Amino acid sequence: MRPLEEIAAALDLRIAQGAYVGVITGVYSEGRCDILGRGVADRGTGAPLDGTSLFEIGSICKALTGVLLALMEEAGELSVDEPVGMFLRDQIEISSAFFDEVTLLDLATHHSGLPMMPPELEGIDLEAQHPDYPLATLSGFMSSIAPPDVRRYQYSNLGYGLLGLCLSARAKRPFDALLNERVLLPLGMTRTGFGMPESGAVTGHSPEGHGLPAWQIPELLHAAGGLRAPACDLLNLVAACLKPPGGPLGRAITSALRPRRYGGFSMDIGLGWETSYRFSPDIFVLKGGLTAGFSTNCILVPSRREGAVVLANSRQCLSDLSYYILNHRFGMHWEACWEPPFLAPPFWYDTLANPVHSTG
Repeated sequence: MRPLEEIAAALDLRIAQGAYVGVITGVYSEGRCDILGRGVADRGTGAPLDGTSLFEIGSICKALTGVLLALMEEAGELSVDEPVGMFLRDQIEISSAFFDEVTLLDLATHHSGLPMMPPELEGIDLEAQHPDYPLATLSGFMSSIAPPDVRRYQYSNLGYGLLGLCLSARAKRPFDALLNERVLLPLGMTRTGFGMPESGAVTGHSPEGHGLPAWQIPELLHAAGGLRAPACDLLNLVAACLKPPGGPLGRAITSALRPRRYGGFSMDIGLGWETSYRFSPDIFVLKGGLTAGFSTNCILVPSRREGAVVLANSRQCLSDLSYYILNHRFGMHWEACWEPPFLAPPFWYDTLANPVHSTG
């Protein structure tokens, strides 16, 4: 983990470059949590940011759904190897082959063959509000779908929406309430939730810096990415992953993090979590999120019991910044971009606007 002053300088640089309107970083190391913030919650109002500011966290929600799945298996309520038909046969018309062959593990590891989004939502601009997606429409699409001939990794928000429906059906509880009761509250993530909060919500911004309305996805897809959360809550998740609590919840977290399937690009997939081996000898466990106006990342280094969350209210790259924070082996790009992080000497700063590579 880099010293806090180096992390602060990196955040200052990105704000000075105009890459992010606001950014919050939470770091966990040696049992201690620290939160650093730069920029503003809303470019129009200049409202400040802090560790309780609520960001749209996008697909980080999948990591929490994975913990819920593991927790229900730990309790003996289900098995990840059960087929979808055991849960939804009475609710949705799904082809018999898909019912019988695709399992909860397939859904959780993106090996179900389902597309990224339902066809009715595929053409919608990220900056637009997703329309309602009723169960009847989902049923109509699923009635003719077949399982893939070859199981391979194919990222699917729809698959996680279906997983949420399965968990809800088995527990006989709405998914939002189920996740809150069994995962969020026990982890101390008391500020995290679905829907628009009364206060504390950060405004998202386009890559050009324009303010955007709150991003809403259909309730049927909440398990894939419908949460808002602050850095302080996500650090509770990081701490629990690196030092799991005793009892069923701790065992479920360990199970969710464990790699289950190959995901390509030197990456394995757990229950919502990704394990990256591309920067050997370091192994990183992570989950990122992206919505219309937000970019988020949660990244762990289990071997050192260190982790970080990085939350920005702009749709811009956070990857190199996240790795830079955690390890001196990584440099930062000259500007925020979508390229992967790279192994390089760290930057030092003669001025915030003119970073240069160190030579020693």
